[in-house]
Amino acid sequence: MKELLHENFGYESLAEVSTPETFEESVECLKDIVPENISRLKYLYEAQARFAETLEAWREGDIEKIGANFRADGIGLRDDYEISGPELESMCDIARQVKGVHGERMLGGGDKGASGALIKAEAFDLLKSAIEKEYPKRHPDYSNDFAVYSCRTADGITCQPLMSLI
Repeated sequence: MKELLHENFGYESLAEVSTPETFEESVECLKDIVPENISRLKYLYEAQARFAETLEAWREGDIEKIGANFRADGIGLRDDYEISGPELESMCDIARQVKGVHGERMLGGGDKGASGALIKAEAFDLLKSAIEKEYPKRHPDYSNDFAVYSCRTADGITCQPLMSLI
């Protein structure tokens, strides 16, 4: 797809498809050649817009917007880019039903991947319980092959001094 856009429009990168005009031009270029890739281009175009919105939401502390974009990106990966799988989507479906979940999505779908959720801290136990109850029902073959972890944000990267064991 990148080569076709380069040949027809001179784009060096798909990131250059960043305005409604360049998106529409690209769709016109691709529709008769590789129409199956239009939905993937749509995902990339929309993801770029969400990225800029998400950065601004981080700056403003708007966790609801961040969560909504996180969710929209996951849905775009599933529906437009056509990557994901039933196991990941079950995790997302379960998370979507839990109060205190701002957004959820699949992460790394190549080898069954993982799913992630942005949640209120107090929602962790509810989310973990819902997944532990519902996931084995939906995927009995994996009832012992999943885990739920909690991660927290950190204030940047810090260096720790090396400790000697001697």
